[in-house]
Amino acid sequence: MPEVKYGNLPFAEAIEFFRKKGLRISEAGWRDVIKQAEVRAFTVARVTAMDVLVDIRDAVDKAISSGQSLGEFKKELREILETKGWFAPKGERAEVLMPDGTVRKRLSGWRLETIYRSNLQTAYSVGRHKQMMDSVTREYWQYHAIMDAATRPDHAAQNGKVYHRDDPFWDTWYPPNGFN
Repeated sequence: MPEVKYGNLPFAEAIEFFRKKGLRISEAGWRDVIKQAEVRAFTVARVTAMDVLVDIRDAVDKAISSGQSLGEFKKELREILETKGWFAPKGERAEVLMPDGTVRKRLSGWRLETIYRSNLQTAYSVGRHKQMMDSVTREYWQYHAIMDAATRPDHAAQNGKVYHRDDPFWDTWYPPNGFN
């Protein structure tokens, strides 16, 4: 799978957005974190240990600010998570029964990729949105779908459409508006 590239990253707006996010642990999973808090707080589904959440956040911060590749991100973070028992090696079940009877769902390679891609895409999109809003010459924006085999029909139907930057369309459709 090709690496995610963000052109001239790092750029200040993306880094600033990510660093302003607080940390939030969610016992039940990411769905119980309300939408507004999700934008302002960094969380990872089923990670209920603050030190692990901080490790993941620090790794994402490094990836955003240094332009680190997905491969480098996964390798470095996997090593940290393995030492804390939070990474499931290939071929092992992600769920493990802890001594206190609780079940821990460890992270896997595909989850590290999702964490990397979703956080970099969000930071990049927020930073780019700020740049575009600050530009007085860009009153109208055009929606571009990826248009590959995984493009959803509703995204394909919007491809190429142009809306004023203040149009309510962008409240729903400004990227990222879907992952993977």
